[in-house]
Amino acid sequence: MQGIICSYPAMRTLTCATSTSAGNVTDVLALIAIKSKISNDPQGILKSWNDSIHFCWWAGITCSHRRHGVTILDLSSRGLVGSLSPPIGNLSFLREIRLSNNRFHGDIPHEIGRLCRLQLLNLSYNSFEGKLQSNLSCSNNLSILHIDDNRLIGKLPVELAPVSKLTYLSIRDNHFIEGIPPFLGNLTSLIYFAARSNNFGGRIPDALGRCRSLRNLGLGGNNLPNLTLLIELYLDYNKLNGSIPSSFGNCQNLILLTINDNELSGSIPKELFNIYSLCVLLNISHNHLVGSLPSEVGKLTNLNTLDVSENNLSGEIPSSLSGCTSLEILNLEKNQFQGNIPPFLSFMRGIRAIDLSCNNLTTKIPQYMEKFALEYLNLSFNNLEGEVSTKGIFANESIVFVERNKKLCGGITELGLPRCNIKQGEKGKLSLVEIIKIVVSVTCAIAGVIVVSFFLFGWYKRKNEDQSSGSLLRESFRQLSNEALLKATDGFSSSNVIGKGSFGFVYKGVLQEDGTNVAIKVHDLKHRRASKSFNAECQASRNIRDRNVARHSPKSYSFTRISIAIDVASALDYLHHYCWKPIVHCDIKPSNILLNNDMTARVGDFGLARIISGPRKPKARRSVGVRRTIGYTAPEYGMGSEVTVQGDVYSYGILVLEMMTGKRPTDSLFEGGLNLHNYAKTALPDQSPQDRMTTSAVLNELHLIRNNLLRNQAHR
Repeated sequence: MQGIICSYPAMRTLTCATSTSAGNVTDVLALIAIKSKISNDPQGILKSWNDSIHFCWWAGITCSHRRHGVTILDLSSRGLVGSLSPPIGNLSFLREIRLSNNRFHGDIPHEIGRLCRLQLLNLSYNSFEGKLQSNLSCSNNLSILHIDDNRLIGKLPVELAPVSKLTYLSIRDNHFIEGIPPFLGNLTSLIYFAARSNNFGGRIPDALGRCRSLRNLGLGGNNLPNLTLLIELYLDYNKLNGSIPSSFGNCQNLILLTINDNELSGSIPKELFNIYSLCVLLNISHNHLVGSLPSEVGKLTNLNTLDVSENNLSGEIPSSLSGCTSLEILNLEKNQFQGNIPPFLSFMRGIRAIDLSCNNLTTKIPQYMEKFALEYLNLSFNNLEGEVSTKGIFANESIVFVERNKKLCGGITELGLPRCNIKQGEKGKLSLVEIIKIVVSVTCAIAGVIVVSFFLFGWYKRKNEDQSSGSLLRESFRQLSNEALLKATDGFSSSNVIGKGSFGFVYKGVLQEDGTNVAIKVHDLKHRRASKSFNAECQASRNIRDRNVARHSPKSYSFTRISIAIDVASALDYLHHYCWKPIVHCDIKPSNILLNNDMTARVGDFGLARIISGPRKPKARRSVGVRRTIGYTAPEYGMGSEVTVQGDVYSYGILVLEMMTGKRPTDSLFEGGLNLHNYAKTALPDQSPQDRMTTSAVLNELHLIRNNLLRNQAHR
């Protein structure tokens, strides 16, 4: 039937060239109807839709080679304006419809539901209105449905449930209402579901858990459950995108929130700082956040750790941050903050660690910083200028980092900064500070000899003891039945509980066969990290052959607390330097120190231990410090630093201070800038200002000696 004349209402006459079947005529009429509803074609894409060439050669059209029917309609990103004509449902061989990024409006024709071969429907970034048609379920082969960024309303039609091949469903930025429908659990092939920025409410249905293939789920910007009873929320290390939901502000019981290491963008919502209960950690680092740090941050008066590092935040550091009076760790590194180091930081006397590195901060380092009792200060990679102090914390190069500030000078020689210009008249004259340095150097030299002698004594003592420990080690690992453990603990009675950790309980017991006192740790395998903790403890235990860790022969000391401190120090020294593979315990605290009948101390609980298998140190998760015990953990762990033996030494220092003062680092006494370190210093005799300066310098030098000793031993 060559040369058939085809007509359509309100259309000019069209010759259907080389048409050979009624199916072809149907396709041509449908395409002409689609063209008729397009009122603006800025790119002239539809000019080829005429009778001069076969319709299979028209722009945006792909046909089947066998049937010469239209299989793909692709007019995406053409700037077309108009509505979508219902005769599109007559293109019976159509497999793909791609009309995204245009200006189509009106309803989505329900006739699309007749296309039983349709596999892909992409109508995103248009202005379609009305409800999503329920008869899309007729398209049993539909696997990809994208209708983002339109004006669709109503609820998702339950008729989508039978579309079992659906793998990608994206309905973002519309006006869908009610809840996430439970029928989505029937879409077992679903890989991607994005429903961000709609008006969904209620709870996330449990049925969604049946979508075993689901890999990407985006539900932000809705009115889903407020989770008002939630206490801790960990959303870190995912692929979350979009903005941080302002609805987090409704979670008024949260004490910890981590949404770091995702792909979040946009600004930080002010509502995030209305969670007055936040007291442990707020970590939104390693995202793509922009804008300023909102002034509302000062409302978090109980917050311990704030980490907004590695984003694209800009502007000045807000002065309201001074309201965070409980802050101990502040991490703003790798942003675009500018201006001065704010003076209000001087009011944060409880601060232990500050990282302002890799920003655009200018002017001088404030003099008040030298008076801080900081354990970590990083001002590297900024535009700071002027002379660096040699007093206070700046006398300790192990905790202060100021490199890559080209205009800085002075400071102690270990910082490697150029000398500042010295005025005439000051040359050849020793200052009070220099005189004090000489006195301190002599004092530290003596202290160094004492410390080295202590380590040599411990090494000699261990060498002699190890020679006689062979037989003891061979019987260290006993095989006990469950029945024996039950009898030893009276059926794991609660009266025998001597400790509780993150992953279970520790029971005391007496073995009936020989009366041996034992401590038995029982892991709760319902906890998702319990298995990992158990494996870590087993792996660490197989490398341990020390009496203060595994078993210990009785001995006596005249002063009990000193003997306990020596036992723990000996155990740590062995773990760090004499194991077959060095071990970092990572959780030294009083509850992990066990005492036997003669008050001999043993270090226990290796569930968080890390084995250093070679010259390279193990990488720790960035939140490793927070997930251990607040108050005992080294401050650099809160910054995401690597696990090191120095971290154990820090925890040991806190343990000793607690033993000597009777105060825990988390005691309610330590408020308003007072902490355990300062509290211990107040026990020193009355001193003149000059003596206090000398004492502070001696303590700093001793801290440096400790780090140097640890470094030297680590290379042995």
